Amino acid sequence: MSTGHTRATNRRFSVGVGGTLYTNHRRPILTMVEDTSPGYHDMLFPPCDIWRYRSKGVEGWHPSCEENFRLAVAELGHRFIVVPTPFNVFQNTPFLEDGVIDIRETETRPGDRVVFRAEMDIVVVLTACSVDDVDANGPQRTDMQIEVDDRAVS
Repeated sequence: MSTGHTRATNRRFSVGVGGTLYTNHRRPILTMVEDTSPGYHDMLFPPCDIWRYRSKGVEGWHPSCEENFRLAVAELGHRFIVVPTPFNVFQNTPFLEDGVIDIRETETRPGDRVVFRAEMDIVVVLTACSVDDVDANGPQRTDMQIEVDDRAVS
């Protein structure tokens, strides 16, 4: 998935119901068909990584989305030199009037969900955000439930 090509193709900073995520060849990957959340989803922030944590003074290991992605795809025999910028579901990062991207606590609640329709055969890598130095994740973590319906839709 290419967030840059998705933004350019949709001419939007993010994707909502009816919006599609695209490859770098502008082929449709996923279309959002339902969203019961407040609708905040980020496509600008890269996955957190060890260099982010080191720049914040963290010494030693810290979990990160980049590492989670690399481990997941390695199990499938894939190797990425550059980890793609993710579609950060539920991440609340609005633009302020001065052009600053604010990082705010998610407004989702337990039970909120998004539903996507796959437009091609895909591998989806999900990683729970491990950022713990900004308010993006809120004070309390909740379990995440993933459902996959692999029946073909005609």
